[in-house]
Amino acid sequence: MTQASTPTLHNTAPVQAAQQTLQLEDIHLPATPSLWPPAPGWWIALALLLGVIGFIARRAYRYRKIRQQHQYILNVLQVLQQDFAQQPDPEAIASINQLLRRLALMFFPREQVASLTGHDWLKFLDRSGETDEFTQGSGQLLGTAPYQNRLPEDSDIEGFSNAVENWVKWITREVKA
Repeated sequence: MTQASTPTLHNTAPVQAAQQTLQLEDIHLPATPSLWPPAPGWWIALALLLGVIGFIARRAYRYRKIRQQHQYILNVLQVLQQDFAQQPDPEAIASINQLLRRLALMFFPREQVASLTGHDWLKFLDRSGETDEFTQGSGQLLGTAPYQNRLPEDSDIEGFSNAVENWVKWITREVKA
């Protein structure tokens, strides 16, 4: 064998010939990704965040509205009870009854409250307030007094006011005024 036919390790002629024929250039790095438009995961995260913010805002609005209504009803109830203590009459009891109904409609479904009258209304007040003051105690005035010209002489005015006040406190115990 001749030396020309055996390849040597130091022979770079074929590599140089390949580079000249291919004319390769350096590796180019890709451009850095832009910030806009964001990846789909960010869109999903944004949608979830907006949903949570909307949910919280709606709950806060409803809570504020109920709290305002609750405060208004408590103020009106206080005025009605003061008037009732000075001049007990059936009209004042009818006004208190109407106020209790409005409060019940705030906290219970309309279908459950709106059609109740008489003894059924008193049973509802007892059941929802976990008491028996309206069907068996002084709260019975709500069922009978609005339809009379005058209150009976033996009416327990203070007991009636306490029963109404306790029911309102029980129903609104979760609403911080």
